[in-house]
Amino acid sequence: MAKLQWGQKTPGHLVFLIDQSTSMNVKDSNGKTRAEKVVEAVHAAVLDCVNGCISGTNVKNRFFLTIIGYGGAPTPTVNTIREDWAKNLIPELQALKANGGTFIPAEADGWTPMAEAFDLAKECLEGWLEACQEKLDDGSYLGIPAPVIINITDGEPCDGTATAKDRAEASAKDLLSLSGTDGNVTLFNLHISDEGVEIVFPSDKNVLNGCPEGELLFDMSSDMTQEMADAAKERGIEGVCAGAKCMAVNAKGDTITTLISFGSGSGMTNH
Repeated sequence: MAKLQWGQKTPGHLVFLIDQSTSMNVKDSNGKTRAEKVVEAVHAAVLDCVNGCISGTNVKNRFFLTIIGYGGAPTPTVNTIREDWAKNLIPELQALKANGGTFIPAEADGWTPMAEAFDLAKECLEGWLEACQEKLDDGSYLGIPAPVIINITDGEPCDGTATAKDRAEASAKDLLSLSGTDGNVTLFNLHISDEGVEIVFPSDKNVLNGCPEGELLFDMSSDMTQEMADAAKERGIEGVCAGAKCMAVNAKGDTITTLISFGSGSGMTNH
């Protein structure tokens, strides 16, 4: 089934899940933390998506944005950092573009409660899909695009319990079961690291070479459609095929920005 393009009568929902655990404080050779690099890339991607809603003086509310952060110590916490329609983000984004900065705090402390982040995203999207169904029933909407979720982390699920990984995998499975009128949600998982070989959109689990973070994310990621694979190639991402997993391991530098931009824009065009 073809994916619906996001529009005023077919609005999309873009969700970012951002790891804010202690390890995100690790700095690169330029002195920038992983947390800072991620929020800058997410900010840029959101700005691109919002700009795609502007046509002259007309602003089309083509998508709703939710940003969730997960970390915290001594108790794992999951917080909704931002949720709003694209149109309402414009004044702040324009001011930040002129003056610098981002609208997402580059925080990093404590655990990595990934299961809880997936659960909050599911709760949020269930409410969204229910509201959209009402709009579809009364004729206000023409369809409900499957939401797009991008989870960005530098490690494995960890919350002080022995079940963190199993619960994260179960929560991701529940999240992937949600659907719009054009199919199930698309879940991208992006693992970032200053070490190791970058592996982008793998189609075979064996290429992960036993990487524990990668193998877990492989099982928790959506399969890539042919349209998405073609779009990835157009963006200069080589070796992508239909059926590959929407994930990356050991992403670094410009790859982080490219993949976040690609994932966030996947609902803005017909692919």
